[in-house]
Amino acid sequence: MMVAFVYSTMNPSSRYLGVNAADITDESDGIKIISKKLQNRKVLVVLDDVYDPEQIGKLAGEAGWFREGSRIIITSRNKNAPVFEGGRVEIFEAEPMKFEESLLLFSRHAFGKENPAEDFHGLSEKAVRITGGLPLALEVVGSKLRTSDRGHWNHIIGTLQKIPEKKVEDRLKIGYDALRLEVKEIFLDIACFFINEKKTKAMYMWQACDFEPELAVQELVNACLVKLTNENRFWMHDQLRDLGRKLIRDERLKHHGKPCSRIWMHEDALKVLQDEEGRENVEMLSLLSWTSEDCVLTKHELKNFNNLRFLSLIRSKFSGDLEHVLPKLIWLSWHFCPGVFQGTNLHLKNLVVLDLSESSVSETWAGWRHIGMCKELKVLDLRRCDHLTETPDLSMCTKLERLILKGCINLAQIDHSVGKLKCLKYLNASGCIHIREIPREVCCLDGLVDIVMIMEQSFNCSYKLPDSIERLERLQRLCVSLGRSRPPSSLGDLKSLTMLVLSRSEIAELPESIGGLVKLEFLSLFYCKDLKKLPNSIGSLKSLVELNISMSGIVELPDEVVNLQKLKVIDMRGCDIRRLPDFLGNLEKLERLDVFSCNFSEAVPSAIKGITSSLKVSSSAWDKSCYRYWKREWLVQSMVSFSSLLSPSSGSFFKG
Repeated sequence: MMVAFVYSTMNPSSRYLGVNAADITDESDGIKIISKKLQNRKVLVVLDDVYDPEQIGKLAGEAGWFREGSRIIITSRNKNAPVFEGGRVEIFEAEPMKFEESLLLFSRHAFGKENPAEDFHGLSEKAVRITGGLPLALEVVGSKLRTSDRGHWNHIIGTLQKIPEKKVEDRLKIGYDALRLEVKEIFLDIACFFINEKKTKAMYMWQACDFEPELAVQELVNACLVKLTNENRFWMHDQLRDLGRKLIRDERLKHHGKPCSRIWMHEDALKVLQDEEGRENVEMLSLLSWTSEDCVLTKHELKNFNNLRFLSLIRSKFSGDLEHVLPKLIWLSWHFCPGVFQGTNLHLKNLVVLDLSESSVSETWAGWRHIGMCKELKVLDLRRCDHLTETPDLSMCTKLERLILKGCINLAQIDHSVGKLKCLKYLNASGCIHIREIPREVCCLDGLVDIVMIMEQSFNCSYKLPDSIERLERLQRLCVSLGRSRPPSSLGDLKSLTMLVLSRSEIAELPESIGGLVKLEFLSLFYCKDLKKLPNSIGSLKSLVELNISMSGIVELPDEVVNLQKLKVIDMRGCDIRRLPDFLGNLEKLERLDVFSCNFSEAVPSAIKGITSSLKVSSSAWDKSCYRYWKREWLVQSMVSFSSLLSPSSGSFFKG
């Protein structure tokens, strides 16, 4: 847990505390920074799934670290509450689910409805009693039994009855055992490395392993073994994570003490680097170093890793002749890599994913010569590489599909070789404050699907769209902060566009041609302060589902909006719109109208007469809680949602 905090302080969220990555070299520094930076602040600290009291001591050591009135919430399976000198501790024990609630949850997963099928009612009650009211077990077992016949039900229930009540993991393993081999492999990968990671990169690795990841991930979701968040990140209950990692640890017994196939703990990684025996078993390895000098990887350390497909490094460095090492490496994640590359002959011919985020690499970095040999490379992530002023020559990476330059604050030019990346589908240059327009070479990439160039922090900088943007016939999502110049009329020729986000743009008007975006489903003009009205052609967007004009300068909605019969959401929070047009009552599919902080001169209800009662309207007059939502939205978005705990546990609540 301490490592997780230290790493998080190296990311943009740490700027809230004024902490730089260079300020933290070890756990001791992290502890001092927490106590010093938060000492005079009233804070809410949430520590989820704490299993070691020492973790609490490092992250919330004593009441004196925080200002009076602070709260610390701890969830744990250990009832031994920590003692906070000067504070008060209260313990709340989570109650098991009631039988009726358990049956309802089980039925949703086994039958897709809230009650069991009549001829399976008795078997359902039996299965629910065996699981003991544990939510995750109910989900997994219910999903396993869905579409099964009575014979299979009896078999599974008989198996469950043989498992002691406290052997929760063994009950969950029934769902794992039913998976196909490649789906099991993907489950183990997620459990060890990809929890809370975005799905996209991992899919590339699994495709390179000749798996069918789309089908496999869907199978895991259907089995309730993995969930996908709204941000398309993998999420897994901690009990399932522990099950997966236990299965990996058990490999040592099968292989007579040889290394496991997946090594995610730093201490275990160091051991395998020091001992050559059994390295051929290792497929995935993660290594964290406090400085690049702590771990130097030479041919000796990398010898015999013949089946390694995933290598994650934080700092570390390569050195010496590296010919013939890592022949099957598919993914290299090397955060905070040094600006000087000291290795030679590192030819990663099968590399598909390269992540150099937050590194000191520049366009003259010697390592690019080796990356040029990676003709299979499909993902290159260079986010927050502050030493980059120009992208390297990528003309050899002809299979590259995703190029991420987000937050490269000194990047001033995208190399012309980008025009040769005919397979490129995704380009993200958000926060690159010195780039003024989308390079014309990008408009030659007819396979491009996503362009993301949003100004996230600096409102004074913006981009320009070239007239040739119309050539991107397959572009589906365009997210860009534009300058004061009028967007080109060719914008309306993007017939495949489904999402247009112009947030924080300085534009004063939209071209009438925008009505030509016949497939557009989502339009965001958030914080476009100089934009006072929408063009009449907005009514031609027949596919539009959501319109976001919040915090913009728009003062009225044109009558043509009535033609948007697929529109479900209108977000106009913080706009200067004085009245809502009566025609909104004709938008039959409208589900949500957010008008918080709009100072209407007329009452809201009269303006929406005829709208169905299912419409959710948020306004300061109707919903006082919206004020709290609006002011604290950042907090809600930054906190991880806590699911129901698998087994009864205790939480400690400290009041300062």
